[in-house]
Amino acid sequence: MTTPAQSPEIAALRERVTRALDGRRVWYYGFRGSGGSNDPPRGGQQVVSHHTRILRAAGADAYRVQDDGPVARRNPFSRPDGDERAPEGWFRRQVDTRRDVIVVPGFRMNRMRGVPGDNVVVFSQNVFVTARSLGLDSRGWAIDRAVAILAVSEGNAELIRLAGAECPVLTIRTAVDPERFRPGAKERLVLSNGLNIGCEKNPFDIAALAQILRARSGRDTEPFEFRAIERLSHEEVARLLARARVLVFPSSHEGLGLLPLEAMLAGAVVFGWRRAPMTEYLPARCQFDFGDLSGVADAVVDALDHPDRWRDAIEEGRANALEFSAPAQERSVLETWLEIAGRL
Repeated sequence: MTTPAQSPEIAALRERVTRALDGRRVWYYGFRGSGGSNDPPRGGQQVVSHHTRILRAAGADAYRVQDDGPVARRNPFSRPDGDERAPEGWFRRQVDTRRDVIVVPGFRMNRMRGVPGDNVVVFSQNVFVTARSLGLDSRGWAIDRAVAILAVSEGNAELIRLAGAECPVLTIRTAVDPERFRPGAKERLVLSNGLNIGCEKNPFDIAALAQILRARSGRDTEPFEFRAIERLSHEEVARLLARARVLVFPSSHEGLGLLPLEAMLAGAVVFGWRRAPMTEYLPARCQFDFGDLSGVADAVVDALDHPDRWRDAIEEGRANALEFSAPAQERSVLETWLEIAGRL
């Protein structure tokens, strides 16, 4: 993603953040990496990389520290910039447990006692995954050690507050790349999120919708291709989205959902459920009541056969996705960390 020209306001905000952190390092701890691939991380890991890059550009010491197993102290860590492996225990020797800030992923909240340091921030990129990791008997959101809890959508932030968070819950904006995700020559191609990504992504709905759509291809309309997006690089996803007329995203338990935003940037019509956080950016006519697979299938066929009828939804969706820009993300990350630093 190209770095935009620095505005005087952002320059001043960067300086304020660095001064407020006062030499404290920020460690995004226990976030899984890209599995040794040279391709940049996708999804939630991509967001973490954006955060550390923004903070480092401001002059702060910010790092993503990876471990690949459930017991962090027994696993090697990657160094701050890349996949170079570090000796066992390297991170715990580096961290200043009294001053540094440790950002832990929401799915690690059930192991908070094992996190070193007095200043802990929880980054929950999907409230449902976090809740599942805590189980049924824990009041995990009530963390006396947490300085703040970060969420990536207003819908998720509100659920965290309802679940009894005893510290500030801050919504932090993410970004998608309009240079990578652009419209191309559109084909009769329908995409969906994949099946092998956990129960929070509604694989049953995806599988059922796939069968409905494949049955209708060549029967109720001209033949079209249906494909699920799984285990692809950034560039492979971008090429598919550039060709696709439609993305179906029947996921009811999202943190935010980067794929729909990327698809809308690429000029696809995106259909999903009328549930937060999808309601925060999907055009209203593209939202369906949960479980209305027939309605979604009818809309997909109509969008393929009559794309002009959906031009307004395409334009509205792209405009909504452009709101999730790199400058907006940088401002959000810096303002959020300025608030966190004021609570240390």
